[in-house]
Amino acid sequence: MKKAILLLIISFAAVSGFSQIQRKVVKDTSASLAKTKESKKQQLKQLDLTKEQKGKIKEMRKANKDSKDAIMNDETLTDEQKKSKVDSMKRGNARKMQGVLTDEQKQKWKEMRKKKGQ
Repeated sequence: MKKAILLLIISFAAVSGFSQIQRKVVKDTSASLAKTKESKKQQLKQLDLTKEQKGKIKEMRKANKDSKDAIMNDETLTDEQKKSKVDSMKRGNARKMQGVLTDEQKQKWKEMRKKKGQ
């Protein structure tokens, strides 16, 4: 009887120990996303954009979000294809945004990007 109880206690301890080991750590991406968005907003403020430029960039961001959502919701694409399409879309969007900026703003943008990369 004592052996059965001891075996039961050891089994319970082993099972609960394994369940703790298998837990996965989930990153809190909402905090990092908020930080990234705030950082981008600060960068745009430093560029001293005109109302016209702000309007164009806002329209571009809306279109970009819609395009990205369409790609991510496309069930015919693999995860790798989705990533590839989103990456190429981001590069194209960066070029479009550069078209909205003046030469001075483009230079300032490049300097900010270099500082961020360091």
